[in-house]
Amino acid sequence: MNKARLQGLSAGIILTTTIFTGFYYGTGIIDGTTPTTEEAKELLENEGFVVSLPI
Repeated sequence: MNKARLQGLSAGIILTTTIFTGFYYGTGIIDGTTPTTEEAKELLENEGFVVSLPI
């Protein structure tokens, strides 16, 4: 593989990653995946953790 082909391959990987990332964040696919404070507390309590305020 010569230098020009390697640079082209690298540029293609970067471009493809950029397109997929833009689509992923731009379409709102990840909206609603972050739990609220109450949901996180409930999930932790269900696993046996004690959730309280720091002293």
